[in-house]
Parts: sequence; C-alpha cells; structure tokens
Amino acid sequence: MPYRFLDHSTDALVEIRHTDMRGALADAALSTVDIMLDRSTVQNQIMRSFTIRDDAVHRLLYQWLDDIIFVTLADGFAIRDVVVDAFDDSGHITMEARAFGEPLDPIKHKFRVEVKAPTYHEMEISCNHDGIMLRFLLDL
Repeated sequence: MPYRFLDHSTDALVEIRHTDMRGALADAALSTVDIMLDRSTVQNQIMRSFTIRDDAVHRLLYQWLDDIIFVTLADGFAIRDVVVDAFDDSGHITMEARAFGEPLDPIKHKFRVEVKAPTYHEMEISCNHDGIMLRFLLDL
C-alpha cells in the first residue's frame, strides 16, 4: 500500500510517501476513497476531470481532498482509480487529474464511513532527496 494510516483517536491521519508530487496526490485521493468505500468493487465506467490552482501547496492539497470527498458523497461517484496528469509549481501551483469510477451504490461498494472534510490540522508536506511526504488529517 502506498500510504499508511497513523494512530489517531477520532479521525483518520494519513501519511503518503512517493517519489513525485503527481504520485503523492493520486495516493492521497485513493487513501481518502479507501476510508469511505471498497474500491475493489468499483468499475471504471465514467471519468471525471479536475483542475485545481492555488498559490500554496497546502491549500491545493486541501482542495484536492475536498473535491474527492465532494464527488463521492454529494455527487454519488464511487472512485476506483485516479491519475494526476500534471503538477506544475512554477508560479501558481496547478494540478490536473482524472478520476475513474461509477455511480455510488452504498451496498455494492461497501460504504464504510463518511469523511466530513480534510483539515489543515497536522497537515505536513515535505520534499527531500527521498521524495515527497504528505501527511493530512481527515475529519470523520
């Protein structure tokens, strides 16, 4: 698994380690979906596109996770796979991504728990010679 859940008393604390930001952002989305449902039961029938721009990578990560939660819960879209096609941090930070899945069926997709929102609390993003590390807390 490209991410791990860290101990937290009430919410989901997630840590991602990846060689690049595109992969780390994709894993962040997948870890969020995995908290909510069983991705192995989802078929890749529909594609959704995302474009996010911001001046700060922390806010971009927050918005990305919030978008994933929104399309799952509000739009009823169960996500199986995510591809981050572009990440550009020269000037304004921009990412472009695609999510693949199908209409959410709580029984078929074994809906687990509702994620209310990402938080800035305990959010950490670091970049070094080993790659990228993202850590974020999801309010359950």
